[in-house]
Amino acid sequence: DLAKIESDEFTLDVENFEANPIVAECVEMALALAQPGNIVISDQFSEHAGVLIRADKMRLKQALINLLANAVKYNRDGGTVTVKGQKTDDGFLRICIADTGLGIAEHEREGVFELFHRVGVGSMKAREGTGIGLTVCKLLVDRMGGRIGLESEEGVGSEFWVELPLV
Repeated sequence: DLAKIESDEFTLDVENFEANPIVAECVEMALALAQPGNIVISDQFSEHAGVLIRADKMRLKQALINLLANAVKYNRDGGTVTVKGQKTDDGFLRICIADTGLGIAEHEREGVFELFHRVGVGSMKAREGTGIGLTVCKLLVDRMGGRIGLESEEGVGSEFWVELPLV
């Protein structure tokens, strides 16, 4: 996917759809990842009134599953991942995925969406992976006309968010 996106050989199937079932499906898929670490995933988004967005369903799933997997991977045993959402004042839906993990040091936050950047490499926080997941997420979200970002506090956890255009 990364090679196709970067070479502009990548097409999106952008359509209008309700975000709630897609988020619920991604949360359901992430539950198996959370079980070994006794991590609870709290879906505070899917049960609310439906929200229509304009995006590519498959690529949104890809981005959300990556963010959920990271929230589990960088969490602590017995931690929590919370999924919530809200409409922004400028016509986007913000989907937030927050964890109760170790957080990301301020000096590492700027590079998290860069290719091959891995948080905590060389420390106990380092996990398996290639360092391309967040890069692909950012490229996908950008291509769908959205935005992606994060907030984090060391020792408290991180919150990654995706904003996609409302219909």
